[in-house]
Amino acid sequence: MSNVRNFRDIETNSNSTNNESRGSFGMGGYNQNGKYNPWMKQQAPQQQRQGYSQLDVQNQQQSSSSNILGGMNLTWKCFSAINLILVWLVFLILKAIAAFTENSYICLLFNSGAQFQPSITYNYEFHRYFVPIYLHGGFPHILSNSFGLFFYAFTLEKQFGLKKFVLLYILSGFGGNLFSGFNQPEQMSVGASSSLFGMFPLMILYLLENQSMNKNQKLFYVVYILIMIFANFFGSSSSPDQGVKKENQDESDIRIIDTAAHLGGFLTGLCITIIYSQMQHPKSKYFKIAACAALILGLGFLLIYNQLNFSIKKPTSMQRYCAWQ
Repeated sequence: MSNVRNFRDIETNSNSTNNESRGSFGMGGYNQNGKYNPWMKQQAPQQQRQGYSQLDVQNQQQSSSSNILGGMNLTWKCFSAINLILVWLVFLILKAIAAFTENSYICLLFNSGAQFQPSITYNYEFHRYFVPIYLHGGFPHILSNSFGLFFYAFTLEKQFGLKKFVLLYILSGFGGNLFSGFNQPEQMSVGASSSLFGMFPLMILYLLENQSMNKNQKLFYVVYILIMIFANFFGSSSSPDQGVKKENQDESDIRIIDTAAHLGGFLTGLCITIIYSQMQHPKSKYFKIAACAALILGLGFLLIYNQLNFSIKKPTSMQRYCAWQ
């Protein structure tokens, strides 16, 4: 027995010596964040144990934060950053053109692809269902949306992955613009608010399931959602259809809160959130099927109805939105 024990001691010592010597040639180790680096010098056993423990903590946090979310890809992508930059770039370019030319800002919004159902119904300009996501009426409008896109889009994209987030963002904007054309067919509409409202159901689901986030962080997200909902249903502003531009008034401040677009984006996001979730319920499969059917049938019905709604006046000119040139 003593000989066997001595042999094992010798083997252990030789293995540790080989590991240290191989580590000096870059055979790998764990850094302070618990991630394995193949080009790192081999660390001491105590540091390795620390790396393992940190890695385990990260895995536990990820698994707890995506408990009913199906273990989705948590790798962060840069779509949210590119999207936010593009929103501001389009806004500043149109503002500059309006400032240095005789074109009115509202006319530029119209020509850039603002949501306007008569142009879609009669001229088949279907891009007007998607382009308005990157158009905004004025500085207060784009600031409020940018605040939400910064704090919500980055968080959700990091948790759910690029593909799922982009699908939610685009479909929510599309559904909001469809519902806007159904409810207010002769009104021009712009903004990323429909996509932002589509993120709210998914954000609520994330807050309910994320155990690692503290109460103050959750309270911050909840308060912002409540402020947006309050501003949408109780706020008011004028519309391009109401009255004449007042003297010394910026035409970008003449706008209307499109409640229909916000509601359509929220309902679209709610259906997608149900599809994404992994509800611990015996009938969860039927909930997902129902949400998928509601999403497809709802968007399909609105698209067909808006296209066949010939009670909408045919657009004869752009005088309505380009009268301030």
